Amino acid sequence: MNAETTTFEALLERDGELMWRTSGRSMRPLIKTGRDLVIISAPAGRLKKYDVAFYKTGGTYILHRILKVKENGYTAAGDNNYFKENVAEKQILGVMTGLVRRGKKVDLGGFPYRAYVMTWGGRYGLRCAVTAPYRYLRRFAARIYHKIKGE
Repeated sequence: MNAETTTFEALLERDGELMWRTSGRSMRPLIKTGRDLVIISAPAGRLKKYDVAFYKTGGTYILHRILKVKENGYTAAGDNNYFKENVAEKQILGVMTGLVRRGKKVDLGGFPYRAYVMTWGGRYGLRCAVTAPYRYLRRFAARIYHKIKGE
């Protein structure tokens, strides 16, 4: 298998884990594009609430936090998202088992990470209450800016 045709699925099947730099903003502030490396392992059974799931929908790979475990799947959302999505069990490819920030491994069982999950990452209602006004004000400011510029 050459590097051009290797998929995340194939790497997980072959090596049992993979490490890469993510793109996108959905898992901020935990994971920052271009800075952090995530380590994904093949899941050992069903995922639990607050696990960070790696899954594929359509042709897109996604890394989002599990907010609710259901009978045949999960409800998930990025830590920076205010919308939820349903994820079927068969879509799950892996689970985040490690995070490397600035060359140092983050302890996913340690107090700082668990405190983050309990105050921001896993608290969807809090996240919506904080981010919704910010997003609204940002869109409002952009509209005013474009009106002033005549665009």
